[in-house]
Amino acid sequence: MTKKLFLGALVGGAAAYFTWKKLPQEKQAELQSHLQDVSHDVADQVTDYALNALDIIDEKLAEHDSSLDDANEKASEYFDKVRTAVKSGTDKAVSHFTDDDFDEQTADIRKELADAKKDDDIVIDETDKD
Repeated sequence: MTKKLFLGALVGGAAAYFTWKKLPQEKQAELQSHLQDVSHDVADQVTDYALNALDIIDEKLAEHDSSLDDANEKASEYFDKVRTAVKSGTDKAVSHFTDDDFDEQTADIRKELADAKKDDDIVIDETDKD
C-alpha cells in the first residue's frame, strides 16, 4: 500500500512538474496569482475560524472558572469543618489519655464493674470464682 502511494505521489509530482514547464509564461503567472489569492482567502478563513474558536474557549473557561471558584470555596469550607472536627476529636483523645485523673477514671470503672458483678445482673469476668 505504501509503495503504491509513494509511486502515485512520485508520478503525479513528475506529471505536474512537466505540465508546469510546458505552460506559457502568461499562463504560469496567471496560475500563480490565482493560487496566491486562494491561499490568502484560505488563510483568512482559517484565521477567522481560529479567532472564533478562541473566543468560544475563553467564554467557556470564564464560565468554568466562576463555577470552579464556587466549588473551591465550598470545598475549602468543608475541609475547614473537617479539620476542626478532627482537631477537636484528637484534642479530646489526647486530653483523655494525658489527663491527671485517668487513674481515677479507671478506678471508677473498675468499681462499677465490681458492683455490677455483685448484683449478678451482668457477668463480665468469671475468673474470680469464690
